Amino acid sequence: MAENEPQFDSDEAERLYWLIETPARAFLNLREVSDKIGSLFGKAESAAKRDSLLHVFAVVMGAVDGIVANNNPGMLEKFRDANRRVLESFWIRESLVGQHVDGKTLVAVSRREIARHRMAANCAPITPGTEPMPSISERELEALNAEVDRQRSDAVTGRISQGMQTILLYQVPGFPEQVGISKVSPPVTGGAFFLDFSRPIQAVKKFLGKRNDRFGTVTELHVPILHQGQSPTDTNRLVIGVRSRDPCFSQIRDLWKEKYPSAASPPSSVASGIKQIVDFHTQFPDGC
Repeated sequence: MAENEPQFDSDEAERLYWLIETPARAFLNLREVSDKIGSLFGKAESAAKRDSLLHVFAVVMGAVDGIVANNNPGMLEKFRDANRRVLESFWIRESLVGQHVDGKTLVAVSRREIARHRMAANCAPITPGTEPMPSISERELEALNAEVDRQRSDAVTGRISQGMQTILLYQVPGFPEQVGISKVSPPVTGGAFFLDFSRPIQAVKKFLGKRNDRFGTVTELHVPILHQGQSPTDTNRLVIGVRSRDPCFSQIRDLWKEKYPSAASPPSSVASGIKQIVDFHTQFPDGC
């Protein structure tokens, strides 16, 4: 231990802020700085505290980015890639409820992260230190963090939003052969979901009050969909439920009769898993 290094006992926050007091000290203790931020992030009980720690991470790694660029440029891209992966891991950790990512929480996290300029519009991490961080008002930041806390609370308690949106079928610019599907208008630009005619549709029927897949009246369709940046070979493809009272119910059945089976086209560019989850829960907010 350096002779002039103060003792902090078990106070992780105090030691962290001493470690990052100067860029040089943060650089020399980079692994510990990262570990301390990660530890405090895991213990934070509010979105505001996690946001503050993410801000510290971005500022510190941005300052160290300049040191690495000047002293070891050959390591710069490796350093930046590591920081991008750490940011993604923080977003996933904040959105976890139990062992699973809660999509609505991740949407709220993404809105804050885009506003804080740590996430790009395509949900990719913005490398700390490579772009200026715009200011944000306290009022706006409080609202964004409050929404993260609200969504996490709803997910933990199992609270489900009431009300069902109806289906919107639309033409996606640049994809003349595809049928876009969403439950919000306007849909997300660059994050469309298509009807996936490479997979069969499943009809849920009801007979004598019991649901089955063989007898009775069709009451719901399980409709396969595919994100515009998702490979047809991806095993994590989604299905949404469309009830018989939806105005597009008959149109979807007719489309499957006309187009199934049709091969799904590979995407021109692959979207990240975070982007796909955010786009899905933005456009299908009732979770169908």
